[in-house]
Amino acid sequence: MYKKQKDIIYKQDWDILIILDACRVDMFETYSLPIILKGIKFDRVNYKYERVVSEGTCTIEWFVKTFDKELKNVVYLSNNPIIGKYRLHVQSRENFKYFQDLIECFNFSYEPMGYGLHFRPEHAFDTLLKCLKKSSNLKFIIHLYQPHAPYVFDKLIAEIYVKDFFKGDVDFWKFVQQGLIPIERVVKAYIKNLLFVTFVILEYFPKLKNLKILISSDHGELFGEHGFFNHPCPKNLGKAEEIIKLVPLLELTFY
Repeated sequence: MYKKQKDIIYKQDWDILIILDACRVDMFETYSLPIILKGIKFDRVNYKYERVVSEGTCTIEWFVKTFDKELKNVVYLSNNPIIGKYRLHVQSRENFKYFQDLIECFNFSYEPMGYGLHFRPEHAFDTLLKCLKKSSNLKFIIHLYQPHAPYVFDKLIAEIYVKDFFKGDVDFWKFVQQGLIPIERVVKAYIKNLLFVTFVILEYFPKLKNLKILISSDHGELFGEHGFFNHPCPKNLGKAEEIIKLVPLLELTFY
């Protein structure tokens, strides 16, 4: 029986919670986890890894069901444009009041990457470091957008992906469902996004000494399991729901 991610967020002690958007638990275990544990440059590190259950199959559902009560002294750094103060479908639920503040990193992080545009995780981490210098009493959630599409490191896929972010996501997965883009190519492109963000995280670890860090995800991704692709918001997913709600949780403390 897996623990609920929400319970860990609210009941356990931590300083920084890193959310990788649409990160599959199997891909994290295969690629990110060994890279992180092998690449840590500290004399001593305590870590624990487990699979946990998310509250949602998409970002919006996860956000409103996970953060439904106050998180004291927590600042939310959002590199995901769906989690923003002016997104009315989220704001109407008043979830932002449960945080000390919400900083919209996505407003200045959408830049050329690879063969397209993506939300650079470095900008979100730089914002985090600035915040840490100003206050040692706050905790931070840093919501990165990778490995979520667009898959900017595959030239063909990047050219197909519509430049309008919100339209591009929907249209892209329609192409995949119709077989116009081979799912095998999508999976490889997804892995490239995941590897990219994993190495960025690793670069910033030396600046996060003596802090307890959690790395997790809002939800997974479906590559055709039980007939579903992407990460559909609440609907009848059947067994696919169990797959997409199972996410990684890595606890790290450096000394």
